[in-house]
Amino acid sequence: MVFLAMVLLGVCIYGGFFNAGLGIVVLSYLTLAGHSNINVMNGIKLIVSSSVSLAAIFLFILNDSIAWFEGSAVLVGTLIGGYFSAAVSMKVPQQYVRWFVILMSCIITIYFFIVTYG
Repeated sequence: MVFLAMVLLGVCIYGGFFNAGLGIVVLSYLTLAGHSNINVMNGIKLIVSSSVSLAAIFLFILNDSIAWFEGSAVLVGTLIGGYFSAAVSMKVPQQYVRWFVILMSCIITIYFFIVTYG
């Protein structure tokens, strides 16, 4: 239990600092914690990601470090995408959602590896 709490703390620090790929990291953590229902995991992922993002946003507001116009565009896109993605993922069988997440994670990892080191 202490190990999982420490891993979650690390996930949240990573998410507050960098946030890129946080959803995949949280899904990996939830798998490590013993969760297997991808729909439930997506819901928990949303709560963790939202909490981490809100804490980071609060700190950025205190430091006057937000580009409000660009940030608002990202917020609107994220809300729309999240809403429709959740609706679609609830209708698709779990194994397809799971394989889609794995496939996209691999593709994104390969892309960033090539861009960074290629």
